[in-house]
Amino acid sequence: MLVLVTTVVSRISEDTLQFVEDYFTFKYVRIVSGFTCTKYDSFQVTKFLMSSGKFWMVSPDPAEPSVTQLTAIMKRGYHKFAVFIDYDCPRSKTYLQQNSERRFMNSSFNWLIWSQDKYNSSIEQLNFNIDSEVTWVHPEPSLDQVILYDLYKINYSWPVNGTVAGHWSRYTGLEFNLTEYKYFRRQDLRGIVYRAGLVVRIMHFVNNIPTTNLEEELLKPENKRLDSMATYNYRLFLLMQQMFNFSKNIIHTNAFGYVVEDGKLEGMVKMMRDRDVDMSISAMLLNNPRMDLSDYCPVSTWELRICAMFRHPQITASYGVLLKPFEPSLWLGCGVMWFLMMVALRFISFFESSYHIEDTEHGDLNNETEGAWTWSDTLVIIMGAVSQQGEY
Repeated sequence: MLVLVTTVVSRISEDTLQFVEDYFTFKYVRIVSGFTCTKYDSFQVTKFLMSSGKFWMVSPDPAEPSVTQLTAIMKRGYHKFAVFIDYDCPRSKTYLQQNSERRFMNSSFNWLIWSQDKYNSSIEQLNFNIDSEVTWVHPEPSLDQVILYDLYKINYSWPVNGTVAGHWSRYTGLEFNLTEYKYFRRQDLRGIVYRAGLVVRIMHFVNNIPTTNLEEELLKPENKRLDSMATYNYRLFLLMQQMFNFSKNIIHTNAFGYVVEDGKLEGMVKMMRDRDVDMSISAMLLNNPRMDLSDYCPVSTWELRICAMFRHPQITASYGVLLKPFEPSLWLGCGVMWFLMMVALRFISFFESSYHIEDTEHGDLNNETEGAWTWSDTLVIIMGAVSQQGEY
């Protein structure tokens, strides 16, 4: 009897798994997606990371086509989402390219790309951007270390910028050198020209601010009251332009854009969806439909409040507006009743005004006439009874 013993060898070593755990712990991520060469490698990564109790794993099956899995796995609203990918696998290059086409190489994901070699020109076609969180890692046997590179592009069409970010070894652990704020490290955009969208409001089918020589009009003090949001955000944008060394071409529109029920887009949202602009100068309210079409800078530049507004009643010459909500006939009936009550009280007080009081102390009779209520007294009694302000 012939017995065949097979041994499955993983391409990912124990040291590599320990490095991946240390790196994602340093980045404070909680959910990790792994793209590996084989099911066994995927199982090893999942088992090692989840056994630490620090991470959740959401990974595709390497044997299945990736196209049907990418959107379900990657396009999630998770916070601190990380991706580990073994670049030396032919299928992993396809994974990376497809995620790049979907613009997933942004700050919403922490990418950790593992390879046996340093990055090369093969990644120039990937859509890195100024906010990308991509770290390329390769072992350096001569130093017994793993070298980390921080990768980004100023724009999709520009070359890749790589900076040594640190190193890791089994003896010293992870040493990450890029401790400065990411956008301070990358603030020199080298004069790149961005297409910037700006919303200029319209009143009575005319722009509040003239769009001819728009950049000059936005700086005029007298135009602040005409469109305060446009002028304020434009001046803030000029400060960013000086700080980050870039230029701009302004494309204006008259609407921020809302995604309505039939899926129709308009204004700024439509321009960003169609990639007519690279960014929006105008501050926009964050909502779910807009999040699917654009990325947001997590800094508020404009305070938005929801207020209740009440319209003045329509001007009318009718006397009845002061008698609302009752009808004039009801008020007339109430007035007649009050008048009859007043007459009745006046006559009752008149007939009771004369009476005799016997003086028991002197034993004689005195005739005393007490004055009757006047009409004004009676009116006060009726008004007090109607308004429930006590009694006479």
